[in-house]
Amino acid sequence: MSVVSLFFKLSQALRLLHNKMTEEYGLPSVGSYLIFAIATIILGALLGLILVCAIDLIYPPKQCPRSQKSFENKGKYSEPELDDEDIKDDLIDDAAQSGGDHATGTESEGPAADTNGTKAKRRKNRRLDM
Repeated sequence: MSVVSLFFKLSQALRLLHNKMTEEYGLPSVGSYLIFAIATIILGALLGLILVCAIDLIYPPKQCPRSQKSFENKGKYSEPELDDEDIKDDLIDDAAQSGGDHATGTESEGPAADTNGTKAKRRKNRRLDM
């Protein structure tokens, strides 16, 4: 049999089922159409899921190459916590050089002045790798 004849037989079976639900069970036509619509959606979702699983088995997804840098950043602390600790250490070091308070990291002479007249080093901005 050809595919067209199979579809014709399927349509005849669905027509008989519709007539049986409306005449014997007293279900309104809209109720029968609603049942067919829900059955179509569920059947399509199941067939789509089976198709996706079969394609994943035949052609598995490729693994993304991971850079070495992403493994280096994973440590005891996350990146922002390390930045905060580095800044606090720098403030304590700057305060020790300028004669400020060692415990709090504040300076007694002023924010950018050093006793030798040198300027404080600026940090380079880091790029965020995603």
